[in-house]
Amino acid sequence: MKRIFTQSTNKGISCLKDGGTAFCNFTTNDHVPLANFSNACTAYKMHYAEQLLLTGRYTISEVGYMVSMSSQSYFRKCFKDEFHVNPSDYQKQVKS
Repeated sequence: MKRIFTQSTNKGISCLKDGGTAFCNFTTNDHVPLANFSNACTAYKMHYAEQLLLTGRYTISEVGYMVSMSSQSYFRKCFKDEFHVNPSDYQKQVKS
């Protein structure tokens, strides 16, 4: 497993990449709101998804699956929240 991104704080948030799929791990002795962890992982996944989309080798559905989001509608919502554009519109902008 290769470490891609680590937020080195007491919170111990790290995101890992294994075989093309993004995973997030969380360890702490402190009380940390789950929203912070969730937001960090979602942001990482969306930026990894952006990199995958830029390659042009994968469909939007494949990218959603590769970043561990089983619901395509949720993946599209998260992508739009992060980049202010739908994944399909993003691909069209990049191609033109």
